[in-house]
Order: sequence, then C-alpha cells, then structure tokens
Amino acid sequence: MSYAGSATAGGSVASVTLSRYLDALLDLNLASAKLFDPGELARVALDRVIHILGAERAFLFRVPPGGEDESAPLTLMAGRDAARQDVQELTAYSSTVVDQVRRERAPLVVTGTHEGAVLGSESAVAHDLRSIMAVPVQFRDQLVGVVYADTRVAEGFFTREDVDILAAIATHIAISLETAQSAQALRVARDQALESSRIKGQFLLNMSHELRTPLNAVIGYAELLLDISRETGFTDFNEELRRIGDAAEHLLRLISDILDITRSDAGRVAAHLEQVELAPLLDVVRSIIGPAIERAGNQLELRCPPALALTTDRTLLQRVLTHLVENANKFTARGDLTVTAALAGPEVAITIADTGVGIGPDELARVFEDFYQVDMSSTRAYGGLGVGLAICQRLVALLGGRITAESERGVGSRFTVLLPRAGPGATERVS
Repeated sequence: MSYAGSATAGGSVASVTLSRYLDALLDLNLASAKLFDPGELARVALDRVIHILGAERAFLFRVPPGGEDESAPLTLMAGRDAARQDVQELTAYSSTVVDQVRRERAPLVVTGTHEGAVLGSESAVAHDLRSIMAVPVQFRDQLVGVVYADTRVAEGFFTREDVDILAAIATHIAISLETAQSAQALRVARDQALESSRIKGQFLLNMSHELRTPLNAVIGYAELLLDISRETGFTDFNEELRRIGDAAEHLLRLISDILDITRSDAGRVAAHLEQVELAPLLDVVRSIIGPAIERAGNQLELRCPPALALTTDRTLLQRVLTHLVENANKFTARGDLTVTAALAGPEVAITIADTGVGIGPDELARVFEDFYQVDMSSTRAYGGLGVGLAICQRLVALLGGRITAESERGVGSRFTVLLPRAGPGATERVS
C-alpha cells in the first residue's frame, strides 16, 4: 500500500526510534559541517541517505530558478549508489513519484511495483523498483527540491520511521544548501570587491604618478622664475608666481596622500628599521612645516630629551609626525602647537597638542576613517582629502605602534603616537 504523509523534521517523532533519528542527523551534520560547495554537499548527503536508510540509490533534484512554474523540469543536482559512485542514468527512476511529491509537497512511499503501476510509474514496473521513497526539500516554506531513494531488495522496505528520518535529512539539506549558496555568493562578492579594489588602487597609482610629474615641473618653473625675478629686479609678478607654486605644492601633497593610502592598502609600504634620534627628526619636521605655521600665526614648541632614540623607520615616522603637525596647524589660528616626546615604559610616546577648534565626540570616533572630514559640508573652511589621519594610523601600525586621539571642541586636540622603543614586536617580547 502506498501512502502520503505530512512528516517533517519538526513534526512528531513518536513513531521513530529516537536514537536512530538523532544518530542520522548527527552523522549528517558531522559529514557536511565544513562543506560549502553545493554539489559536494549534495553527494555527501545522499551517501548518508543510502547508508542510514539502506537504499540502493538516492537522487537530489533541484527546483530551477523561478520555480513557481511547475511545468519547468527539475534538474538533477546529484545521484549516488550504494558503492558511493555517481549515478548519471536517470531512466531507471520513478519520475512520477518525484513529480507528485513536488506537486503535493508531501512525502510519498511506494511499497511495491504494483503500487507503482497504480500511480502510473512505468519505471517502477520496468526496472523492478520494489520500494521507493521521496520527500520535499523545503526552506522557509519554499520548495527547494526533492530527495528520492529506491531499492529493488524487497517490497515494503521503507517504513514510516524511514520517512521521518528522510524528512529530517531533507530539512538539513535545505538549510545546508542555503548556507553553501550564501557562502558561495559571499566568496564571489568578496573576490569581485578585491578585484575592484585592486583595479582602483592601480588606477590611483597610475594617476598619481602621471600628475606628479607635471606638477613638479610647474613648481620647478615657478621657483626658477622667482629666482630670475630676484636677479633681474623685475618683481611685478612675484606674488602670482608664489601663488602658483603654493597651489601646485598643495595639489602635490593631496596627490601624495592618495598615493600613500593606496600603497598602504596594496601592502607596498615596508619599514626599514634603524636607530633614530627624535630631537633631530623633530627639527626636520619643524623646518618642513615652519612657513605654514608662520602664515597661520601659530607658535610651535618642541619638547624632547636630547638622547631619546628608538628603533624605527625614519622616513615613515617623519611622514607621520609631519602629517600630525600639519593637521594641528590647519585647525589652529594664532594659537600654540606643542610636540612632546618622552619614554612610556617600553614605548616612546610622541604627543602633538594644539589649541585649535577641537573635535566633538561623534566626529572624534571617526577621524581615522578614510576620506572622513570633521566638516563635510560643501562650504567647509578647511582643505584636504580627509586621508591624513588614516595614513598616520596605517603607518604607525606598520611600525608596531598605535595612535590615540583626545579632543574637546573649542579647547584643542591631542594626538599621541606610541611606538615600541626597541622596534616593531618589541612590546610583545617585553611583556
């Protein structure tokens, strides 16, 4: 006698031997836990169906995309036999049983070839399929496919208990397939994002190099014309030439910032360690930023013990400190900038403090984000791309350190760079 039931993984299992039911799910869970390829997952699940239920063959059919159209044929996702071999030949299975399960979304068991004939399954008779069982594979009330098993061993081979177990396995298959497909989609999206990021980075590198060359030429010619004007005494256009040079240098700094952050993201920045004395390095930073500090009407004070030194990359640290002092100067007018270097246990702490406009708590939490600016309005008073602090954070991390920020609106800001005195990794070794 054939019967259709409403057995599901969440239904009553009173008729099921509980230990067998749980063993089946545990076995399938262990076998498929680390599988994210849908095809491999289907094969492993069907092998477990055959092993647990004693079937000779098992198939998993998928509903095609847009499966609302029931006239669209199911596609074979996997077929396996008791020897754990793939089954490619589909003529020897009961499509009638599969179609009925798809249509009614309920399990179906055929207990003999006579019942198969009653259902209209020619394959059940022609291939002596004495016991057949199929259940719907559903995820969130949506039909995903049909899992099917058969055997020629004996009529009445599959029991109600087997139906409940297969229904539980079908639920597991549905969840696992959804997880595998989501993981696969995430991998594709990740790969596309990485490729997009690589192309963007390469474009920015190429663009930066292409722009730097003519800008350097503009700066060079502006300086040359200023020198000529001083020698000849023809100074009518000196102010305009200075503006040209200043504008070109400002644009060059912006392009250099883009180049720095792109190189950092691409892993193209390497640290070259050496013993670096801080006092002379801070003097270099002051000489670089001095003219801009004077134009802003600010005062810069350096506080650093003469013998204070650390193992680090001189060039990268100079870039970090230059960025931070430039940033402090940009947001301060006729105020004070103070750079203080001191030992802090196994680290060296370098603090850049200003008496500028300060930053509110909401903005402070985001100051190290790429391209974030405290004033994001179209009429903002301060220039820049909003990448200076992001670059600083990346470079400090490359040097084995960290950077912190404190600020109060209307009072000023303090940025502190903490670096291991003995070089990257030294803090961990000391602790």
